[in-house]
Amino acid sequence: MKNKQIFGLGIGFLFTALVFSMIGANLLSTTPIVEERIADSGGGIRGHVWAYKNGELFAEEDNIVVNLGLNMTLDALTNSDTSATNFTAGTDAVKYIAVTNAYAESPGDVALAGELSGNGFDRAAGIVTYNSTGSFNVTHTFSITGGTTTVNGTGLYYEPTGNTLFAETSLTPATLISGDQLSVVWQILVSSG
Repeated sequence: MKNKQIFGLGIGFLFTALVFSMIGANLLSTTPIVEERIADSGGGIRGHVWAYKNGELFAEEDNIVVNLGLNMTLDALTNSDTSATNFTAGTDAVKYIAVTNAYAESPGDVALAGELSGNGFDRAAGIVTYNSTGSFNVTHTFSITGGTTTVNGTGLYYEPTGNTLFAETSLTPATLISGDQLSVVWQILVSSG
């Protein structure tokens, strides 16, 4: 009986040590940890955004796909160029990330209000990775080169310039200075519900 209790305690301590070592490894990592996470709200196009300042998560938000983004999706699915501004089916891709310090959400937006540029904040092509059926991430790290700026929103575009907004969301405000790194990870899911 006593050996079974000691054995049980040993297994309990081993399990606890394993859990804490896994948690510690994740907390010490400077690489953003992103898991596939889309709120289950039925079919359609949905998304989620994570934002990291110098490797530390400061914002995690669901986004809205704006009307122009819905029309762009329609054009992509029908291989036409009729619904979305400046969209060329087969050429353009939802992969350009921008940030703002004057976020104001509206389904009718075609661009982020107050989109930042200069000092490392220019809209940029992100790295696209595929997660699973109907799900992909777009990731970009902005390297801040000057000034002090507060960021409070982000947008995902289908062209490197112009009014081609696909989706947008607010972020918990973060103040960035020269030398900071801002990593933004967008996750988009297209599902049947």
